[in-house]
Amino acid sequence: MKKSAVLILIVFLLWGGILLLLPNGGKKPEENTTPTVMPTSAPTEPPTFLSQIDQKTWDYYKLIAFYNEFGSASDQGVAKKWTTPISLYVGPNYTQEDLKIIQNHIAAMDAVPGVPDITLTGVQTDANLSVSFISQAEMNQMTEGNGEIALGYTTIWWDETGSITRGEIYIVSDEQTQLERQHTLLEELTQAMGLLNDSILYDDSIFYVEYKADLLSLSALDWKLLEIHYADVIEPGMREEAASALYEAEHP
Repeated sequence: MKKSAVLILIVFLLWGGILLLLPNGGKKPEENTTPTVMPTSAPTEPPTFLSQIDQKTWDYYKLIAFYNEFGSASDQGVAKKWTTPISLYVGPNYTQEDLKIIQNHIAAMDAVPGVPDITLTGVQTDANLSVSFISQAEMNQMTEGNGEIALGYTTIWWDETGSITRGEIYIVSDEQTQLERQHTLLEELTQAMGLLNDSILYDDSIFYVEYKADLLSLSALDWKLLEIHYADVIEPGMREEAASALYEAEHP
């Protein structure tokens, strides 16, 4: 073998050994071909509470919550709501079905976010809200100045901040069937939460102005009104104009 050929062979062998000692055998590392996904836009803020309320629901809420079926002009246009726990006393002459209706409804209202705790008490002096069962004649004397015959009646008191401090509910017991009393109890208990007005707009609403004995539950819209009323954004004593400004800011 010629000397030049020997030298070439030695160089080749040495180079092969070097390649074996290199990472990956001297091969070029494979490139990552997975494309990098870049965000197309910045994360958005979660929707606010009022931004999720449609106009129909909001208009109905204002009508029911900022106005009273009865009361002076100065009482109108202001939100009234409970800000302290509610202790409810049920007076004599109730049936076991009456009590069951009351218990179920206060449990349902108590589950609405923002509604203060509602508990039953057997001691009248410990209560800040009461339900009394009276005769139609007694009710007529109580409501004669309102120009209508009532089967249920609610009155509440509130302080200068708009926070409800106490309330009284009256239910006619001698001229209503048990089913009729169920409707009346649901309406008056709900109105005692500060939703004090009636309306002709929705005949499936517990706030419908005409008495419907077969209406035995709150509608989905009614529950939404209670949820709005006890949301943090609605403060006791808030005027309708201030609430509307907040709503419009979320619905430009």
